Amino acid sequence: MSSSQWTSEPRSKYVALKVFVKDRERSHELDIYPRINSVDSNHPGRRFIRKLLNHFAIAGPHGQHICLVHEPLGISASELMKWTPGRAMSLKDLKPCIRQLLVVFDFLPSIAHVIHTGMQHSLEALESELTCI
Repeated sequence: MSSSQWTSEPRSKYVALKVFVKDRERSHELDIYPRINSVDSNHPGRRFIRKLLNHFAIAGPHGQHICLVHEPLGISASELMKWTPGRAMSLKDLKPCIRQLLVVFDFLPSIAHVIHTGMQHSLEALESELTCI
């Protein structure tokens, strides 16, 4: 695991905090957000990309940790499955999530000129990457 994500409520506005593990070099993620945030487009995938609101570093007992402050997303796919009877979803139920994922994966390279390469092939990675709003 390279980071932990938390939800906070400063001054009545919810935010999500992503705290990176000290030994992981993640400045490339921090560097790409200004590019994504600056894209002015009506592309439908744009609204499913969370914005970086701020960032900071905190000192831990073993060094500095980069913290990203994001807009919070909706419920994760694994959390949704906990609330689904039988923990199975029909194709009809999955179509909105799949559609969102496809329009985001179209927006990133075609409009923002960003290629997402950091997605791991694990359930934990899918949980943090796939969000149904």
